[in-house]
Amino acid sequence: MTVSFEDLLFFDCYVDQVGPSEDGSIAILLSDVNGEFTQVWFGVLENIRPAVLQTALAAVQNNLTCRVALTGTEENSELYRIHAINAAAKGGRGRY
Repeated sequence: MTVSFEDLLFFDCYVDQVGPSEDGSIAILLSDVNGEFTQVWFGVLENIRPAVLQTALAAVQNNLTCRVALTGTEENSELYRIHAINAAAKGGRGRY
């Protein structure tokens, strides 16, 4: 089931972990920069999995935050968008 753009929730997040699951899906552990949720696992919309993995790994490697669009903030909600944010543009160096 596809969720409409108007129903998505947008957050700036830290990528705590990301990787493939045994069934071929991608799981991503996110924490909201403003503390609305901390270390919650999200599934990834199937048709964007490779791009999400690439973007999330780049964020982890370069200590960047990401702007994400989610279907909810509870465990196993789904990630629909992810955009890495340049830490310098946000006035800092990310989480660490």
